[in-house]
Amino acid sequence: MYGSIVLNVYIALIAFIIVFTSSITQNLMQTSVIRATIAGVGFFLITFLFRFIWGYVTLTNKQTALEETSATIDFGSVEEKEQEISMNPSIDEEATAQYIKDLLEDEEV
Repeated sequence: MYGSIVLNVYIALIAFIIVFTSSITQNLMQTSVIRATIAGVGFFLITFLFRFIWGYVTLTNKQTALEETSATIDFGSVEEKEQEISMNPSIDEEATAQYIKDLLEDEEV
């Protein structure tokens, strides 16, 4: 979910104040408070729904971007190098260090 519950409270409070101030001029205090409370609760729930939808949409976009990124990584060359190193024990430490550096550079990109 996107944001925090504080956002819901702020929007509900703003709705309460707007409805209360516009209603108090034409109605009794009790009626104005009831209407403002209903508006505040309604806006609180609507904001909660919008936050949920926004969080779902951004999560879906992040997952799609992650899937696209992982699809472009070529793991075949990594497996070939690992087999080459394990098959040839005469490869020295410098070649192994270079292999590790290459792997780290590939992950950073």
